Amino acid sequence: MHKISPSEIIEIDNTYLSQIRLRKSLMHSYPDLVLGANEIARLAVFEIYKMLLCHYLPSRFPSMFRVTGPDSLKNDTELVPCLESLVTGEKVSLEPPNSIIEALRIIGGLVDEDLLFMLPTTKSSGYSLEAFVNCFPNGPSTKHRLGKGLGDIHGSVPGYQEKLRSSVNQWFERVRPGHFVKRVNVGVSLLLRTIDARLTSTKWAMTDNESLFSEFVWKPFQHAKNNDPDLDIDKIFMRCERQTLYRLPQSNSVIFSLRTCQYGLREIKAEGLGEDLARAIDGLEKGNEPRMSAYKGANVWGEAVKRFLREP
Repeated sequence: MHKISPSEIIEIDNTYLSQIRLRKSLMHSYPDLVLGANEIARLAVFEIYKMLLCHYLPSRFPSMFRVTGPDSLKNDTELVPCLESLVTGEKVSLEPPNSIIEALRIIGGLVDEDLLFMLPTTKSSGYSLEAFVNCFPNGPSTKHRLGKGLGDIHGSVPGYQEKLRSSVNQWFERVRPGHFVKRVNVGVSLLLRTIDARLTSTKWAMTDNESLFSEFVWKPFQHAKNNDPDLDIDKIFMRCERQTLYRLPQSNSVIFSLRTCQYGLREIKAEGLGEDLARAIDGLEKGNEPRMSAYKGANVWGEAVKRFLREP
C-alpha cells in the first residue's frame, strides 16, 4: 500500500471514451450483474455521487467536465444545475436520483473506475459489501458477494483466514477521511469463452478489453487442464488492477476503487518485459503462500506462458 493524494483517486487516459461506451453497454445489458446495492448503502452512494459530480470531476478534469446553471437540464418539475461531460455531451443532475441503482449507473458512466462500497459491520468480518458498480470483476460475479463480509468474500483465497484476515481488517480501520492509499494487483486472465454476442451489437468497435467483463469469459481454473498444451497465447492476457482505498467522512464507508487494464502477451514481450513477467510467475510458488500459484491458475497456463515469453 502506498499513500496517494486526492488528485490520484480517479485516473483518465486516452482510452476513456471507448471504456465509457463499453461500461454503458454492460450496464444496459447486464444491470443485475454489474450494479447492486442494499438500502443501507444509500447515504454512502449519494455521498460519493455528490462528491464526484459537484466537486471532484469538474475541478480535477476541467477540460472534460463542467458544472452548468439551472437552465440546462430539466427534471420532472423544474430546471436543475447539472454536470456536463464535454467528451460525450451528456448532462446529469448534480442531485442524485431517488434510485440507488440509478445513481450507481450514472457514476459508472462518468468514470472508468469500478467502485465497491464497504460498510462497517458489528460482525467479526469488520466490513461488508453493500453496494457496487463493477463492470470488470476479476472472477465470479459481484452480485453473489453483496451483503457479505470481507472474510466470506475472500474465503477461497489461500491463507487468507490464517495470514491475511487480521492485517486486511487493520488496513481498513487505519483508513481515515482524507487518507488515500493504493496498490497494484497483477494477474493472468484466459479468454475461455467468447464474449456474449449482445455486447457487440453496439456501433463502436470492440477491442481486447471486451474480455475485461469476466462474467462470460472467466471460468474457475480447477476446471481446466494442468499445463494445457492447447492454450491460445493470443487469448491470454496480463490483467492489471490499480486499486485505491479511502473513507467517506459522512457515511463512514470505505470505498474500494479499481481501474483495470489488460495487455496481450505479445505486447508484453514486444515491450521487452517478457522475462520480468516470467520471473514473477516463477515466484508464485516461492512466496509465503505456495498455494497461491494454483489459486491464480499458474498450473494451467504457467508453463505455456513462460515458454512463450522466454523463446527468442
